[in-house]
Amino acid sequence: MTETVKPSIKRVVSTIVKKKLHKKKRKSKNSANGFAQNIAPVCGLFVFVGLVGYRNYLLSMHDSEVVMLHHFRRQLPEEMPERIETPEIPARLRGMYEMKIKNGLSADTMNSDDTNADLQKYKYLTNAKITKKSPGLAKIEIYSPSEKDKKLAKMQMKRRYEDRKKLLLEKCGNNQTNTWNETMQLIAVPERNFTVCVVQKAGSTSWHKLVYKLRMNGNPWEKAGHTLNRIAADELPQRTKHHLMRSRFVTRIITVRHPFSRLISGWHNKFHKDFPMRDVFLTKVGDYAGRHIPEKDHVLAFQDLAQYLADNGLDDVDVHFKSIEQLCSPCQFPYSHIVRAETVLEDLWYVLDRVNTTMEGFNKHSVTAKSQESDEKPPERELTPWEKERDTIKQFFENIPKETTAKLMSLYRDDFEKFGYTYDLDTHVIGDIID
Repeated sequence: MTETVKPSIKRVVSTIVKKKLHKKKRKSKNSANGFAQNIAPVCGLFVFVGLVGYRNYLLSMHDSEVVMLHHFRRQLPEEMPERIETPEIPARLRGMYEMKIKNGLSADTMNSDDTNADLQKYKYLTNAKITKKSPGLAKIEIYSPSEKDKKLAKMQMKRRYEDRKKLLLEKCGNNQTNTWNETMQLIAVPERNFTVCVVQKAGSTSWHKLVYKLRMNGNPWEKAGHTLNRIAADELPQRTKHHLMRSRFVTRIITVRHPFSRLISGWHNKFHKDFPMRDVFLTKVGDYAGRHIPEKDHVLAFQDLAQYLADNGLDDVDVHFKSIEQLCSPCQFPYSHIVRAETVLEDLWYVLDRVNTTMEGFNKHSVTAKSQESDEKPPERELTPWEKERDTIKQFFENIPKETTAKLMSLYRDDFEKFGYTYDLDTHVIGDIID
């Protein structure tokens, strides 16, 4: 009997142990299944949100596959599609254009003759030169850091551009919108994710030439380039304009300059005795002409132009005298980079590098000091270009009535405040650029 009981006990114990082990395994399996069942909806939600976000991203992109490819390669593919066809000049612009070409002008501006222009090389930037292109117009060779220094230079330039944009956004406050309209002087190269608002007397022709070269696949510049660039930008599809305004991959540039510097430069250009359309501009100021004796080689005294603008405002004046606020609406378009004409030598390379291109030079009309006798001693050191420009502005505005200057400052107030420019009515001193 003992032999019969022993095997029975063993079987019972073995069965009990097996049941417990099986129960434990089943419990573990159920626990794992429960965890998987709980986490599956969360993972699915993340995947769904990711797909929706990616879909919206694709929809926000330009409708050309080239743009999508450009985001990842940062280079244009060799198999570039057909360029944007340049539309024919509409009838409303043809007459104006043909008249200007007949007079030997570009469709937008003309280089003035300034035999006294300062064409010395800039001392404070070893890579920067000025070369004489035509009287009164300096072609500036753009500074670019060496590959060794480029990483640090990019960090510094990024901070500089961010500070400029921060100041603009602070001044805009709650008035910021994303708008593209024909009143803005925008030109663009969608294939390069690049748009710029051109400002006369702040390097507008240089930007026009660059955009024309990129749009036309390197074709030589022609006099109609200003007009054709504007027409091409105005006639871009709304989807493309939306992309150029919204995408973080787009470089949106505005070039600025001290308001009084632009004003002197515009006067020097349009009322110079050698400017073919000087009589047209002279007629516009009416009986303001002749109140003062004009400066050498000019048909209108600067004081008379200043008084005309102060009394009549900027609404009906030529674009060369309009404010940047009027030309580019800086609070209504999301500019990413503000280029200063005063420091263009130092900071232009950064934005050109972003759009993977170069510029042979930057054309800038100088503000020329009056040709008059002075008892002041020459400076002990070579002045920087900006210091020379500030001295010239002071020299011109010392002879302008304080009330007139105050009116001009009011007309150009947005340009002063949004881009960090100053002028002291009492001392005629221009402060350092806020950067």
